[in-house]
Amino acid sequence: MRSQEAKGLKSRRLGEDTVGIWLEKPPISIDWDIDQILAKGTTLIIAGNVGIGKSWESVHLAFQLRLGRKWHGLQCRELMPFYLSLEFTENQMQKRIQKLAKSYSKDIYPLEEIRIVADKGGNYKLNDDEGKKNLFNLLRQDKMRPPQVIILDPLSLFIKGQLHKVDWNNEIEPVLNEIKAEFNCSIILNHNFRKATHIQGHSEDSFAPDRLKGVSDLIDRADTILMFVAESQPRKDAEGKSVRIEVAKWLCAPKTRDAEWLLQPYRVIWDYDKAQFIPENGLGWTEPGKSKRYTS
Repeated sequence: MRSQEAKGLKSRRLGEDTVGIWLEKPPISIDWDIDQILAKGTTLIIAGNVGIGKSWESVHLAFQLRLGRKWHGLQCRELMPFYLSLEFTENQMQKRIQKLAKSYSKDIYPLEEIRIVADKGGNYKLNDDEGKKNLFNLLRQDKMRPPQVIILDPLSLFIKGQLHKVDWNNEIEPVLNEIKAEFNCSIILNHNFRKATHIQGHSEDSFAPDRLKGVSDLIDRADTILMFVAESQPRKDAEGKSVRIEVAKWLCAPKTRDAEWLLQPYRVIWDYDKAQFIPENGLGWTEPGKSKRYTS
């Protein structure tokens, strides 16, 4: 009782916002939607080269969030995700969902509640009045199951105009904050920091001015960025057919103010049957884990 009275007297004497009072406060607990990389109400960016599997991983992540399972070794809170793709048609999305769902046959019932919308060419641009209205109307449709995590894929199609000319601080960030405030949710954005350019008859990923400008704005505003980095990407197999990424390194660079740990990078390999990345521990890398304190 005396300590509480003394603390009260000290608070009144020093003020509630002085350094002395801050030093006395107990640690603040963090509500993680995805352990160590997505705190509730923050923004996560999933980045990587064209065709590396970001969209596949987003559907996989939505499934893991709904079931409250681990995603690449990181615990997910059981939430209701909403995934909006402006890159794929309904036919393309249907094929992806059906392929991924085969790995979840025993848990298909709760997954049926997830809202996944594919609207290629639709206007849901954050810096456009009509696009913003369309996006909010779409998010408000299911009042019984409001979204708790919103995945927008890809970010570039949610932006009106060229990326290097967009005022992120005044045009994009305020809308993302409106979404978080209304739905009390977190946001995941898919983004490719590079884009394909055609060079001597074939396409290569390269940095371009608009993407570089986007990088600087996003890194400044995102709370956490996850990067899929291709390590080998054979263009043709033995029969001359196009093939996907074989091996990639999954890196986590948390810059969120709430992050407590740096995560170790680890290697993953694409599983064609499951249509998702799986850990390749045989290559000598560890699964993501708490390697050292972020504040050290």
